[in-house]
Amino acid sequence: MEPLLSAIMGDLVGRALSMVTQRYLQSKGAQEEKLQRLRAMLLRIEAIIEEAEGRHITNQVMFGRQMEKETIISFLFWRETTGNGKLGVLPVIGAPRVGKSTLVEHVCLNERVRDRFSLIVFLSGSDLKGGNLATLRHSGVIKHQKLASTSHGDSLAVIELAGDMDEETWRRLYTSAVKHMTPGSKIILTSRSDKIASFGTAQALTLKFLHQEAYWYFFKTIAFGSRNPEEHPNLAALGMEIAVHMNRSFMAANTVAGILRDNLDTQFWRKMLRCLRDFDSKHLSMFGEHPIDLLQKDKPVYIWTMVKTNNVVVMRNIYQERSPQISEVPTITAQDVLSGCVTSQGKFQAVAWRSRVPPCYTYLVSFVVSPTDKHLVLRKKRSRQERV
Repeated sequence: MEPLLSAIMGDLVGRALSMVTQRYLQSKGAQEEKLQRLRAMLLRIEAIIEEAEGRHITNQVMFGRQMEKETIISFLFWRETTGNGKLGVLPVIGAPRVGKSTLVEHVCLNERVRDRFSLIVFLSGSDLKGGNLATLRHSGVIKHQKLASTSHGDSLAVIELAGDMDEETWRRLYTSAVKHMTPGSKIILTSRSDKIASFGTAQALTLKFLHQEAYWYFFKTIAFGSRNPEEHPNLAALGMEIAVHMNRSFMAANTVAGILRDNLDTQFWRKMLRCLRDFDSKHLSMFGEHPIDLLQKDKPVYIWTMVKTNNVVVMRNIYQERSPQISEVPTITAQDVLSGCVTSQGKFQAVAWRSRVPPCYTYLVSFVVSPTDKHLVLRKKRSRQERV
């Protein structure tokens, strides 16, 4: 609720600023004392706005997830029946880049959760090859550990799976966990696959993309920054149409809205909207799917640019890195490609988005720029006659 309240506060204080200013300006015979109070009030309002905007920006990705967060916390504090030889397991399922890792990370930053567990460890599929949790403290990434903790304290293991896990591997892993973790310990499984729902002792939590109304609030906050959208009604109307074409993707919002924020011009936003309409129409007619859906399935897509060119640009292989070294981060961004700043041909990597909230992933993409598409792997959807 705090991120939403922080965001709303920004809107409210902005309106308050306008109202207070009008009242003082309309007041006849205002004396010096009133002017001094006005100046002090304006400075205070400015400080509140900056503070609210700072809190909101750092919580943009936990935005709209309060219910899901409380569901996970309730699971972590639910005491399993002692002596039944079971550990609580909660599967968290969702599409790629829907926010599973970010949600769980913020839950683990909660002070109540950190008081509840003496050890919190994040593990990936590569940490579980042996199907053994005997050396939990020496596997994965330790997110929290109490200084005075002993091997008998309750632990929380967060296991991030890229895809499926077969039942036999899970059985070995769970058996090991029961042997080496205390009865009050918990396991959170995150995966794109619905199949892991059967591994849970609690009902799986399915994470979905934000509703369009909440997504628009998220999108316009990035696109307008500290500016008030109500002062730019034409841009706000165009922004709502542009946001629809983002298909509620967080990464698309950060990429496209970032370009819009740097170009608060009606003509530029109209051009962006036209590009996105053509982008959607092209992929729907050729492949029968929205381009964002193709990207969610890790399939390549043709990319639009704001500058006309004879080159064909394809984006593929979206992947994430946990806080890579500065020297390892490409200097080119996806915004550079979409804006037409990159004109060279060939294959290269670019930064799509750098998240400023834990786990602070840097999202990278691969681009292929070619004068023709004969070497690209995109295939046009076959007609019904061809399929017959």
